[in-house]
Amino acid sequence: MNNLENFTMEKILVEIGKAAAVAAVSTAVSKFLKWLEE
Repeated sequence: MNNLENFTMEKILVEIGKAAAVAAVSTAVSKFLKWLEE
């Protein structure tokens, strides 16, 4: 049971990491587009 919990936690952390990466990229892209418009 403990192994299953660790595996689930790992998957959750990976998903959080992916979400954070996507958020960082979209923020960078929007800043870049604003910079281009100036």
